[in-house]
Amino acid sequence: MKQNSLAAEGGRWAAAAVLLMTAGAGRGAVSLTDVRWWAGSPAGPGVSEAALVIDWRDGTPGLVWGYRWPSEESRTGRDMLEAVLGLDPGLTVDSTFFPGTMAWGGRSRSYDDAGTASYLDDRYWNYWVNNEVFLHPTDFIQNGHVVPPATVVVPLGSPFGSGRWVESPTGLADRPLVNGSWDGWAFGEYGSLPGVPAAVPEPGVWGMVVTGFCVLAMRRRRVVAVAVAVAVLGMGVGPVAASGPYAPGPGQVGSDAVAAGSGAIRSWATGVAAFLPGLQRKGSASTATANYGSTASVLGPTGITGTDGDYPMAGGGGTPGAPVLSLGDGGSVTVTFARPITDGAGADFAVFENGFASGALVFAELAFVEVSSNGSDFFRFPAVSCTATGVQVGAYGAVDPRNLRNLAGKHPAGWGTPFDLAELAAVSPLLDVRRVTHVRLVDVVGSVTGAIGSRDSLGNLVNDPFPTQFQTGGFDADAVGVMNEAVDAWAAWVEAGFPVGQRGDAAVSGALADPDGDGWPNFAEYACGGRPLEREGQPLLRVSAGAGGVVLEFTRLGERGDVRWRLEMSESGGAWVPVVESAGGARAEVMAGREVVVSGVTESGGAVVTVRVTVPLAGARVFRLKLERQP
Repeated sequence: MKQNSLAAEGGRWAAAAVLLMTAGAGRGAVSLTDVRWWAGSPAGPGVSEAALVIDWRDGTPGLVWGYRWPSEESRTGRDMLEAVLGLDPGLTVDSTFFPGTMAWGGRSRSYDDAGTASYLDDRYWNYWVNNEVFLHPTDFIQNGHVVPPATVVVPLGSPFGSGRWVESPTGLADRPLVNGSWDGWAFGEYGSLPGVPAAVPEPGVWGMVVTGFCVLAMRRRRVVAVAVAVAVLGMGVGPVAASGPYAPGPGQVGSDAVAAGSGAIRSWATGVAAFLPGLQRKGSASTATANYGSTASVLGPTGITGTDGDYPMAGGGGTPGAPVLSLGDGGSVTVTFARPITDGAGADFAVFENGFASGALVFAELAFVEVSSNGSDFFRFPAVSCTATGVQVGAYGAVDPRNLRNLAGKHPAGWGTPFDLAELAAVSPLLDVRRVTHVRLVDVVGSVTGAIGSRDSLGNLVNDPFPTQFQTGGFDADAVGVMNEAVDAWAAWVEAGFPVGQRGDAAVSGALADPDGDGWPNFAEYACGGRPLEREGQPLLRVSAGAGGVVLEFTRLGERGDVRWRLEMSESGGAWVPVVESAGGARAEVMAGREVVVSGVTESGGAVVTVRVTVPLAGARVFRLKLERQP
């Protein structure tokens, strides 16, 4: 559901819930010398200055506050907003929904003020700055970007003087301040610029109690969210809420995140067996489904490059410009592989999404993960979410990956969430963890409303960003990488049984070739324990008379999990009718609902299994043994 910049969606924002006193406004301000109310450090040598402008575009001038800090220390737009919120008892910023509400005294503007249901045709808070720089080392440097230090950025001057406003290329939390920085917020449609503001007069005596804080910052074509639970008195900030017991994000001690470039990844998904898009907003009257990306987006290696193209344009009409497939609420996609996944040492595969982190938290759109070894019976990994459900995580909210287990999307773009098939080894005889052929990703509907939301394996509601009522809504499937592949036993058998010069010759080493002329094609030799270049002394299928009728006998290797065999019968040259079959090395089963009566099926032996099938003699019958290779 990651969206692009305020050019299409309406702004980056920071939000807080506060109880404060109010103050009056002063005269117009066009430079830092006009600012009357300063937060932060006292003025003096070695102190940098910046300005914050908020314009409600309600027919009266906006307001401007100042911010000072020691020049040798790093500060961001978030730091400035926090300081101003902690200083001015008249300013409140609320984070109930993107992009929230900003209020000062009786002036207030909120997303959805126009009463429309979609942010695409609504008004919102536009975020502007007077210089351009990216500063997000965790996300950008990981993906190959070279980020210039904030100290080399030269401000463009006052936007109301000789300088200018530019659309912010970063979010508030990633906006580096230097001496002379200006941050501006203006409510309206895209392109709304702050007008010349009035200076807020510095108060004499004031008091405040801050009850909570939550910051969300939206970068160009990507969103960075930071959720913080604090109790503040004056300028003190309390601790982040306690995290859960599970693995943290990449770069932290104990993380299980799998890097997209990891040498442990041997292959990637190669096919899509099914795609069922979900609603843009479950529980609403709308029947619109997510419609961003193509099924090809989830195949092959992760397409995440760390550039703006990683994140969908919300108004792109579904054009797959970004390498992801948006699933929508409860939607799913099922992928297949050239070789089955097998349960090996450690994690066996990893699922990649295009989320992004801010510190220890992550803007995470989550998905359940299910697997199948036959394409029809699927089994879900036991997912757990410890994220509190008392308050809904908003559309651009963040969660702590340490509260999540077996939920795809808990790690940011370029990092996969790992899954270990050993956890499902005993879940059902219908699942062969040695040969998993399908992986299904099912979007988590992150609503904390019980009738709508998805629940984890313990019955807990899973709280993740909701609602995401966009064409790019829901889990954005990027890729599925495989660490443990099932051994290609057929290829290994060919390599061991034929000289180098014959291995690529289908007439000699191909599955249907019979180079020794004994009536056993190579695949039959492989499945039944024969030798491809030495004649066998007996037929592949042996027929004899027994007390109960016709006895059919052949041998098979018990270890051939990739072989399906079927004994079939035809009467007088008619259609072939299945009698007995087996797949994946399982014991033989009599085909149900058939007119053919099988009076006995026995299997004996260990590595080489002898199969005997007895069929009552009743007229002329022809039998054949059909061997097929299954994935």
